[in-house]
Amino acid sequence: MKIILLTKINNLGNFGDIITVKSGYARNYLLLKKKAIFSNKTNIKYYEKEKNEILEKDKIKIQEIEKKSIQLQNINLIIYSKASKEGKLYGAIKIQEIIKKINDLGINLTQKEVKLKNQIKTLGKQKINLLLNNIQEIKINAEIIKE
Repeated sequence: MKIILLTKINNLGNFGDIITVKSGYARNYLLLKKKAIFSNKTNIKYYEKEKNEILEKDKIKIQEIEKKSIQLQNINLIIYSKASKEGKLYGAIKIQEIIKKINDLGINLTQKEVKLKNQIKTLGKQKINLLLNNIQEIKINAEIIKE
């Protein structure tokens, strides 16, 4: 099934790309989540009209992401967690905990905006890799301390 992507999707394509995917993936995910539209004459004309407007919105979104990434670059988080004597955590640090600590510092993030690239399972100083809106990767300094 041919579709036009309305957003950048990792390992699939960028905004505006006309790609072929399996019909189930298109119907059940891409079209349902409004990440793509069917590729037909009507939609191609609509896409060409709306392209500039959508690109302008994306530029604004990217600027906001860059602002947040600049704010996040120099922060140091301290997270308390239960751990064994060897320094292994009882479970990993969750993204909700990280977002709560960041929000406490005055930087507003939601769980939809951030993905944790690697799990944190040990005590000590760590670099946390976050992915903002599937666009910008950020490394945050964190210290995991035993409760």
